[in-house]
Amino acid sequence: MIKGLIKSKSIKNPKKGTSNIDILRQPVTIKDLDKNQVHHLKIDKAITCGSRAIIVGWCSLPEAIFCTDANAKIDSVDWHLRDDVTVNLGLPEGREYGFAILLETYSSSELIKVGVTSNSNKEPSTLFDINTESLLPVDFDVTAVEFRMLKHINCPFSPGQLEFSNYMSALPVEKGECSFARAYLEAVVVCEGTNEGIVVGWLAQAPGTQVWLEDEEGKTFSIDHAFRLDRADVRNAIAQKVNFSVVNSGFCCHIKGIKADSKIQLKALGDDGIYLIAEYICQPLSSDPIEAARWLSSVNIPQNRLHERMSKVDGPLLTQLMDLRQAQWENLPIYVRDLGEIPASPKVSVIIPLYGRTDFIEHQLMEFAEDEWFKRHVELIYVLDDPRLVEGFPAQAEALYRIYNIPFKWVWGSVNRGFSGANNLGTLQANGEFLLYLNSDAFPRQPGWVEKLMMELKQNPDIGAIAPRLLFADGGIQHAGMEFLRREELGIWINHHPRMGLDPALDPHKKITTVPAVTGACLMVRRKDFDALDGWDTGYLIGDFEDSDLCLKLRNAGLAIGYLPSVELTHLERQSFKLLGGGDFRTYVVILNAARHQNRWLPLLNNGKSEAISVNKLAEAN
Repeated sequence: MIKGLIKSKSIKNPKKGTSNIDILRQPVTIKDLDKNQVHHLKIDKAITCGSRAIIVGWCSLPEAIFCTDANAKIDSVDWHLRDDVTVNLGLPEGREYGFAILLETYSSSELIKVGVTSNSNKEPSTLFDINTESLLPVDFDVTAVEFRMLKHINCPFSPGQLEFSNYMSALPVEKGECSFARAYLEAVVVCEGTNEGIVVGWLAQAPGTQVWLEDEEGKTFSIDHAFRLDRADVRNAIAQKVNFSVVNSGFCCHIKGIKADSKIQLKALGDDGIYLIAEYICQPLSSDPIEAARWLSSVNIPQNRLHERMSKVDGPLLTQLMDLRQAQWENLPIYVRDLGEIPASPKVSVIIPLYGRTDFIEHQLMEFAEDEWFKRHVELIYVLDDPRLVEGFPAQAEALYRIYNIPFKWVWGSVNRGFSGANNLGTLQANGEFLLYLNSDAFPRQPGWVEKLMMELKQNPDIGAIAPRLLFADGGIQHAGMEFLRREELGIWINHHPRMGLDPALDPHKKITTVPAVTGACLMVRRKDFDALDGWDTGYLIGDFEDSDLCLKLRNAGLAIGYLPSVELTHLERQSFKLLGGGDFRTYVVILNAARHQNRWLPLLNNGKSEAISVNKLAEAN
């Protein structure tokens, strides 16, 4: 049922004849057989937009029922007043004789057959042939009268589609002030490497108003899925000046296909045409993911809504920038330098990324030199992951090898690749059956530690990764396995270290036990399991949540995660992460990565333990 008693139907096998009268040029006569009356039908405009068609016109038959053949289906019929028809034909006032029909077409022909009847149980006496005009390309102007008729149905396309751009380009542009929408664009930034951008501003509009972004070339962008939030400043400024609600006016959206230094406009569709309600010149944004993240972190919103924005806006943009950066890695040279006679068939490859500083290496080599099993069976690999270290490191490495006589290789991949990327690069050079990933600020407290971790993995085939107990320099627990903690006030799950800071004597675990996850500061896996999972995930920004992601990939493959308290290392903890700068940006990075992490692993995270920690511990909890 469409508008009261008005109906529409399709005729699969029309029995009646068709008329070749040009209904677009002159009215045609139709008969109401039930009332023995003659009426008139006229089509003013008929256009196609892909598989959709729009027909507007008038009919003097009250409660007319439109029909088509099997090549089209009527989606909706909207009726409206036509004063010109009422006056010229002397028809009763107050009745709606104008119509707008939206159809779905099933053939590529521009010919549509439409008939009219007064009785839904009867077929029309005639199907009229209507030749439509295509909106591709737009080659006609829409008059004000025709536009008002077109406005009685919604545009069948969405911003971002070529058909939408063509449809809107045919409509008149109004130059006056818009009374049904207000907006302001506060920032529009574009990454030139990807032509992807972020639009920040506010928008208040009357219900049902069609609003979109448009660039100088006429390309349109939807903001229907933008991140929205309430803006008290906007509400206080304009609520008394408009006759519609000003709620959730703030918005931030991610759009693709725009250019720096070009103009972006925010437009709204009204009853009399299109209104320009805001515009901005796009500014360039660094294509470096970290710099882009710093800019995004400066767009302030309430912290409890940040994870929502990251899923819709920040995450998609930064993912593209990281993918662009990582695509370049394959073509970069990789430098490998062997120092000493490295075991030809190592049992374990120990991979240690270096970022920010290299002075901890000597302390590690001092401990490794006291471990005979390590010297016979371990392949030691240092991965330079900081271009600032490259110049002085070769001489430093040579000197350390001569002092401690521990063979090792070092690798440089031409660029900073982050924690996961550096680990993956080191793995490419590794030959061990087992892989042990170790931070440069972690130091063994006794010999034989690598062998013990390896033997536990050999004896427990159901365990996919294993990690030892890590202690602070003062002897308190830093890591005894990880669990997942729900931060309700932030809407995210984070990685939590239970029993952190306690005396090791208070750790209830004395033998190997399974835990939800373990830290990547010291983590061992089988090479075959690692390869089956495609290694460390490089989609996290600045070395955060990658270790729990790897653990969850192993658990998703049916393997458990083991914690071995009988092996202990001292860990100075997160030395490179502290080089990033202020706590606000570190917190932003944690929330960004947490949002990505929980989008990937929410079912498994829900199995973790939940407890409360204070907000100011957020950046240190992971």
